[in-house]
Amino acid sequence: MRIDQGSYSAQIDRNSIALFLNDRRYLMLQAATAINAVEQEDCDESLSGPEISRYEDGVEMVWTTRSSVWESKSYHWRFEPDAIVYRVRVKGKSNIDDVRFFTYRGKWSFFDFSRFFTPECSLLDQRYWKSMQYGCIDATQGQMSEFPVDENANNHWIFTPPPLCFSLGFSSGPWLGAGVAPKPSEYNFTRFEYRPRVWEFCFRITCDGRTKANGVWDAPAFVFRPAADEYQAIGKYCDTLRAWKIVEENQYSKADWWSRPIFCGWGEQNVLANRFAKRPQDFATQEVYNRFLDTIRTLNLSPGTIIIDDKWQKLYGTCEVDDEKWPDLRGWIDARHAEGRKVLLWYGAWSPEGLDNDECLVDPQGRPQACDPTSPKYQVRLQEMLSRMLSDEHGCYNADGIKYDWTGMPIDPALKTHGNQWGIELLKTYTKLFYECAKSVKPDALIITHTANPYFAECTDMIRLNDIHPSTRELCDMMIHRQKIAKIACPHALIDCDNSSATTHKEWLEYMKLQPSLGVPSLYYLSALHPTGELIVEDDWQQLAHVWRR
Repeated sequence: MRIDQGSYSAQIDRNSIALFLNDRRYLMLQAATAINAVEQEDCDESLSGPEISRYEDGVEMVWTTRSSVWESKSYHWRFEPDAIVYRVRVKGKSNIDDVRFFTYRGKWSFFDFSRFFTPECSLLDQRYWKSMQYGCIDATQGQMSEFPVDENANNHWIFTPPPLCFSLGFSSGPWLGAGVAPKPSEYNFTRFEYRPRVWEFCFRITCDGRTKANGVWDAPAFVFRPAADEYQAIGKYCDTLRAWKIVEENQYSKADWWSRPIFCGWGEQNVLANRFAKRPQDFATQEVYNRFLDTIRTLNLSPGTIIIDDKWQKLYGTCEVDDEKWPDLRGWIDARHAEGRKVLLWYGAWSPEGLDNDECLVDPQGRPQACDPTSPKYQVRLQEMLSRMLSDEHGCYNADGIKYDWTGMPIDPALKTHGNQWGIELLKTYTKLFYECAKSVKPDALIITHTANPYFAECTDMIRLNDIHPSTRELCDMMIHRQKIAKIACPHALIDCDNSSATTHKEWLEYMKLQPSLGVPSLYYLSALHPTGELIVEDDWQQLAHVWRR
């Protein structure tokens, strides 16, 4: 049976579906999916069907079976005018280890497409991968599978997470978006993978036994969207999530001051660390930041917001000011307010430093590995901590917002949590709690994150384009790419252009000139670039005067 929908065609055989764009076959999908239990692999019996229903705008086909794990399974394929939507329902009781989409009795799907495009950004900045290579979209960092990849491809904390969608295609378009569309509270998995083997592939989400089915359970929907180019394919996927109302829009108004240029001290902290052979955290002090202010005044620069970066606090987990570094943090922030400037404090997420064990994710030996946002005791602490950081009451710091960093989530399945959330859902729980606590203290507080995903749109004001490897070349091209992904994922959010670490002086200056066209300009360096030691000179500031000397 063949279905023609204008933007694509589908050829349906007994147990498989071939998808065509412009009459070119892109892939041949197994109709079935394996939902493996921790204790047993899922193997289907023979499929029955499909039962066919026709609608005004498309066709639905349903295959049914039972398996070694599940009492019953059904596979629902809906062929809409500009999308293919796939849903899997099972009945039974089990702890789910993973879901391997489009596999049947150990046989995977067949790829014709030659490559895929990923929104997962890394320091390597490899956007296109061959169909024979492994791909992963997640909210963490490090080696994610048995497949070998470049070291800098493992440094993929840039967006945690980006949109959960790959674009499949050839050397020229069109492209086919392929992504998972979980309902709210159903992101209890750590990775969304493209897994290849000879001629074949499948998509996989890793649940690590933390998702429990007891009766009827629906896997996250899977969506295919044909598109003219690879970015549009990701955009159509994100539009689907919004159209289905399974992600929430941000409800807070933007404050005018959020759009003013930002100076962040982290770059200059690194310059000093190189000069004096110390850690950059050693220079997050009131004395050093006063020197930064003196330089800003001498150079006649005009940042509207200043970020005090890592590590102004005594302990990462408690965020109480280190009085030895900052003898009068409140007075310093109030003085910036008197100058018409705003101040943000840097925050390192997940750190258990200074926390009690019952506020943490703990390993099997009971050792704390990260804070636990599902711990009632930690939830109270987080509210108190953000009140202290943002409130203008006596004894508080009166900061104007937070740079929310280190959001790469813990993924060890052995970690014990107080609640049932896991994986991306645990990060969402944390981020939303953090955001709502901050807004309850100061509604116009600016919360900068790097969670460039539609599910996180409701709890971010500004997306940070994040770190740069010193060996990066054609920096502007890379940051344009990141900005595109961020705006596709969270159209409402402002963009923090970031600038750490710089590469060469030439690359740095080109990017500084480009920044106003991408988002909110962000300055990390005043004197020199720490990777190369190249000096920043007066002629540079004259070229940037339209941004930084207004």
